[in-house]
Amino acid sequence: MRFFEDMRPEIYIHGAKLRRDKKTGKRLWGLTLINTLLPEQVIKCDGTIEAAYIYMLTLENCAVEVMLGTIVESCVIEFFAKVEDKKSTLRLEGVDLGGFRLTRDGKVAERWFQFELENSASLHAFIKEYAYTRLWAEFKPADLFTQPEKKS
Repeated sequence: MRFFEDMRPEIYIHGAKLRRDKKTGKRLWGLTLINTLLPEQVIKCDGTIEAAYIYMLTLENCAVEVMLGTIVESCVIEFFAKVEDKKSTLRLEGVDLGGFRLTRDGKVAERWFQFELENSASLHAFIKEYAYTRLWAEFKPADLFTQPEKKS
């Protein structure tokens, strides 16, 4: 699925909650991210997201929420403190994005999505510093980063 293909959109970390998984006992971070959608970003995403965005724009000035069943599986996310930064602040691999919804209030359209990851020292430090702030992110399919096996 295409998701912000070849872009670095501005992302707001709306929620960050640490919880313990009852089955495994592992500590997991649940993150909710928001992106204020711009038309040039929508065309770089999957057709499902584009269709929902167009539907929202056809309605008169009213508050709208569209839930999407779309899931982006096993992607790589790189977070950047500034849009022009060359080096990422945090790189996450194998992230499954879900909980997609689009909202509009007046003329502002936003895309909400969520994911959970096992706690680590680098993730914990990142969330302590950047939770409830804006930063930039690149999303790439995980298969772009797989290394070919070396033959001996």
